[in-house]
Amino acid sequence: MRFTSQDHWPKTFEGGNTGILHPKQELIKLALTSFVQKGFYESEEEKINRIKETLSEVDDSFAIKVAVWARDNWLRTINQIILMEKLHSPLFFRAFDKLVRRPDEILDMLGYYAMRNGQHLKQLKLANKLKKAIKIKMEKFSEYQLAKYRGKWEKINIFDVCNLTHPKSEAIDKLMKHTLETANTRESELSANGNTLESWNKLLDQKSLGALAFVRNIRNMLNAGVSQDKMSEYAEGLNMKGVFPYQIINAMGIACANWLQQESWLFRALEGRVKEAMKNFQKLLKGRVAIGVDTSASMYNSMGNSALQYADLACYYGAYLAEICDGDLFFWSDNCKKIDYQNVDITDLKRQGFRWGTNLSSFLNMAHGYDTLFVITDEQIRGNISNPTGNKIIWNIQDYQHSITTLYGWDYI
Repeated sequence: MRFTSQDHWPKTFEGGNTGILHPKQELIKLALTSFVQKGFYESEEEKINRIKETLSEVDDSFAIKVAVWARDNWLRTINQIILMEKLHSPLFFRAFDKLVRRPDEILDMLGYYAMRNGQHLKQLKLANKLKKAIKIKMEKFSEYQLAKYRGKWEKINIFDVCNLTHPKSEAIDKLMKHTLETANTRESELSANGNTLESWNKLLDQKSLGALAFVRNIRNMLNAGVSQDKMSEYAEGLNMKGVFPYQIINAMGIACANWLQQESWLFRALEGRVKEAMKNFQKLLKGRVAIGVDTSASMYNSMGNSALQYADLACYYGAYLAEICDGDLFFWSDNCKKIDYQNVDITDLKRQGFRWGTNLSSFLNMAHGYDTLFVITDEQIRGNISNPTGNKIIWNIQDYQHSITTLYGWDYI
């Protein structure tokens, strides 16, 4: 039976017409965007159930390839779920070996395994297949890796994992006998000498901070009195490949509330890294470009465990994209307005937004005549929208199901 009436089309959470993504597209979107946490429209349980349903509709090989690709690109949130849901797959052992690269990842997976099976973390009963995979992997970890992560998690730790799976190696033997030397890490330095100017200067002088650790500790270094010039020089030499723009933006926002000035060298160095990542979109931004940022209420929930909201991210991304292509920036929710982003502090951009409904048509009507429309949104539009000519690109930065792209013919990121 063919449904041509709009009454039978799937709906967004705001009641707008939308289309259904292919399960493979849906899994990719979830892998790229989901923090598997409570959102504006869905509970954590509902998100997990949707992930599990999507996994049941794709073959094991594809699901595991998505998980490995995501892990290779430092995305981890959904990988533990994919791996545990594919426990009975013939590909499980190979997938486990590729996906688990640090001892603490086993702890994360066991957390999900316990929740999935209604078990208490202190009374876990593992499937033999999982027990064997963990044992094999634990025996491969070095003394440094085991020492670095032995203190992680309060509810379950590396010692518990060893007691459950009985791995055997020289490093494991030292771990269980408490004779492992303390790993020389940022945590050990700060634990020994405190969160002081001397400690941070020592870590910087020894090049002991990786890119993500540096970004996450900008506020701590500023509060300890570390020179911004010294931090800027250190940041310039970091390989930021494993750090996502949203993590840098989050650090910038926190740092600006803790003495960092936007005209400072350090702020510009961080901002430059975000813009560098955004240049990947340049080839899509053709002709006269209008960037439309969704500032509706559903964009104001937090991303992961950070203070950053999706609206923050969308506003930053929108402004940087507009700057890169010399385009125009619009914020829209119930209504739409053009934003003079060049004369507004980047950290104040979100205050220019709305925070009500998701009326994409308000942007489409105002941006009539542009060659390329680039929309940053969660796609939970209200009502029907027109289908303008020219390049039409949707960048969905949240993980809700369905997409207007399959219905209206937009290009999808």
